[in-house]
Amino acid sequence: ATSVVRQWIGQTYAEKVLPVEIPKTTVTGVASAEFGTVYDVARYDGSTWTKKSRGQGINGRINSIFGTSAKDLIAVGNNGLLMTSTGAGDWTVASGTGSNSFSKVWGLAANDLWAIDSNGYACRWNGTACTQTYVGGVNYLSIWGTSNTNIFACGNSSSVARFDGTNWLTASAGISYPLNDLWGSSSSSV
Repeated sequence: ATSVVRQWIGQTYAEKVLPVEIPKTTVTGVASAEFGTVYDVARYDGSTWTKKSRGQGINGRINSIFGTSAKDLIAVGNNGLLMTSTGAGDWTVASGTGSNSFSKVWGLAANDLWAIDSNGYACRWNGTACTQTYVGGVNYLSIWGTSNTNIFACGNSSSVARFDGTNWLTASAGISYPLNDLWGSSSSSV
């Protein structure tokens, strides 16, 4: 299914997506898995794509989708948009997430997800509510971690931050351009 998914995205959004942006994951590799793009929310059942409702009252673009499985999905976007799905195709919009624009979402489990926003805040989603913490006064673009006591964020002005389970510690990567994304293989290799 991975080649089918990648081919469909490439044909449908050729002018908007670089080949490297089409993910190669276990979710896209399962023929019956749900798979969504940042341009719409769709479900792929192994042979057919079906557009699914993002719900009513959505004011904003989806910027990032993350799943701990095909049945535990979260999408974040502009204007505080945070939506969850159980994989059945319908999305539920969360309330109380503020009005900041979320750039990226990452997590460990359906009840332990983190979204980073453009005004220096992180939202920790526990499955029902969002708790916001101040990271630093820059536009953060990405978030990733190895545990709930070792989470990293990066963004404009070469800003980097690390959550130690209690506090966000900020620093500069010492470069003159923004850091758009981050990933690592362990807590000592980011």
